[in-house]
Amino acid sequence: MGQEDNQFASLRLRFAITAQFRYCEVGGDVNTETLRFWAWVTPLKFSVWMTLLFILMASSFGIGATENGVNQSVMFFLGPAKVLSNLFTVVAIYFRQTCGEATKLKWVIHMGMIVILSVYETYFTSMVVVPLRVERNPSFVSLLKTGYKIAFSRMSTNSSVDISQDAYLDRFNHDFEKLGIAGWIRNATYFHENRNGAHPDEFLSNRTLKVMTDMVVEPIDKKRALVLQEKDNSATNIKCRFAPEIFLEKHSYELAYVSVRVEVLYLLEAIREFGFLEIWNSNFDNVAMDRDRRRNSSAEAAVEFYMLSRQHWNPRCGRVAACS
Repeated sequence: MGQEDNQFASLRLRFAITAQFRYCEVGGDVNTETLRFWAWVTPLKFSVWMTLLFILMASSFGIGATENGVNQSVMFFLGPAKVLSNLFTVVAIYFRQTCGEATKLKWVIHMGMIVILSVYETYFTSMVVVPLRVERNPSFVSLLKTGYKIAFSRMSTNSSVDISQDAYLDRFNHDFEKLGIAGWIRNATYFHENRNGAHPDEFLSNRTLKVMTDMVVEPIDKKRALVLQEKDNSATNIKCRFAPEIFLEKHSYELAYVSVRVEVLYLLEAIREFGFLEIWNSNFDNVAMDRDRRRNSSAEAAVEFYMLSRQHWNPRCGRVAACS
């Protein structure tokens, strides 16, 4: 027993560390959320639409004929009301595809379909239909091809060395090869050098630049980073987001290396198994974000009070009340 009580085990705490490129869109490009429906028919050819109309009418006629007889089905499905109904369906789909993305007609059709599908599915099948909301988030390669540049700080002390030879790019070699861009990305046209040591946020908020910055994203802080980003996006005319690709996935860092008793090791494993660490981190993040929110509210209140006092301050008499 005494020998078992003195057993120790080594514990190495390692955390994954990854990087993602962050970019921002300013002004008119900030509305990036759309509703996506998969039921639209393509391509936009006359024969396709006539075939669609024929199939609508033929399928309705065939189903009705098997249940109610041919004569009654002919009178109903070939009547003016049913033909106009099928024709309107085809015309609605056609206009939905041919009209621009920013037209009112698109949203009228969208909302109409949402209401019809929601009522039908909820009433007859007890299911609620929610259309898929899609956010336009181009890939890293697409951003490069549309004019975005990577902001970087030169690691070489010799400024005459070409960017393609700088050590900054060496850590991303594996990721560039995996994306298939290692052959052409080492070009100065895809990079914006940070010569003055400015903070990356200064590049992201610059309206004249289209810049991406690599940011370290630790899993333990990723949720808080995304929440803070959503808060910033809702308060400004700039929408920032991360490119979907994750870089440096195989990298990690060692937080601690300790020797502990076996019982303590079992306790730490139980804490990890039951998610206590995640609960603690979540509560810590919530408290930190609430503190930031209250600090911002206090700062905004102080600015409002200052602006209000300036409006009513009379410099001639040195007081808020108006001079007689």
